[in-house]
Amino acid sequence: MIKLLRWTSRFPFSCWAIACLLFAIPQIVSAQSSLIERWWADSIILDNELGPNAGEQTGNYNPLILNDKPLNYTRFNIFSKGIMAVIKDHSIFTKAEKVPFLIYLRRDGELINQGASSSVRQVFSVEISDVLKLSQPGDHLIIEPARKADQKAKRILKIVVVIGGDGC
Repeated sequence: MIKLLRWTSRFPFSCWAIACLLFAIPQIVSAQSSLIERWWADSIILDNELGPNAGEQTGNYNPLILNDKPLNYTRFNIFSKGIMAVIKDHSIFTKAEKVPFLIYLRRDGELINQGASSSVRQVFSVEISDVLKLSQPGDHLIIEPARKADQKAKRILKIVVVIGGDGC
């Protein structure tokens, strides 16, 4: 014990710095992860084509749900699976109302209308893997509410591949 005290008294700054680093590293990593997740989500969500009020954010409103949970844009990729639906803006005190929507792919400016990708068929929910199996990296997934009143929920997502991603 005395040897340890002598050693730390010779290097008080080093011990203090090491202790600070051990405390700070998790916070730094966490902050960096948040920045990376935000950058990733921003690179997937394409809002440059949305009309007035479309894509509008109110608070933490995320109109896309996957398996009854808000869609995590940072994990969404070409391998994603689950039941996707679109909900109205709601408070935590009311049950979310699903709205009819169109879901389709666009590749190089051309709409892909085959299988589950349809720019004319309205749905209340869809197995997202059925749409994504027709996609290629770089395609756009367009999720467009069928009613004008719900247009702020419109989203355009860029399809990406995540190496080692399972899409859950």
